[in-house]
Amino acid sequence: MFRDISCGFARRPPAMPTLIPASHVLSPTLHNTPLPLERLRLPEALDGRSGGNRAGPDVVCQLAASNDLEAVQAWLAEFHDSPQTLRAYRKEAERLLLWALLERGKPLSSLTREDCLLYEAFLADPQPHERWCGPTAP
Repeated sequence: MFRDISCGFARRPPAMPTLIPASHVLSPTLHNTPLPLERLRLPEALDGRSGGNRAGPDVVCQLAASNDLEAVQAWLAEFHDSPQTLRAYRKEAERLLLWALLERGKPLSSLTREDCLLYEAFLADPQPHERWCGPTAP
């Protein structure tokens, strides 16, 4: 069962996003390759503080997160007493966040329904394979 992490996002019609190639805006520390959450250093343009689905100033939110990475980390912290669940949720949240940044060139909080459909297709066949799939375990 998934917990709702959308309290920081308002329900409003999404604007058509302007996609910026990830290679033009990602910090040099990303090297256009997936990295663990604790090693991510996101530029303002992709950190989600101005995400298209973020709640406006008139919405009260109980989450003290100013960007997408902080929101994901706050959500994951709820599972500190369940290591297996935390590990599974972290893997999936990290993969979605990285996919949004590297493949769509936009913050997690700006993903649209169409992006979610593309992400589902990506999960079925993660391409480029060399970027997203590590070596097979022995």
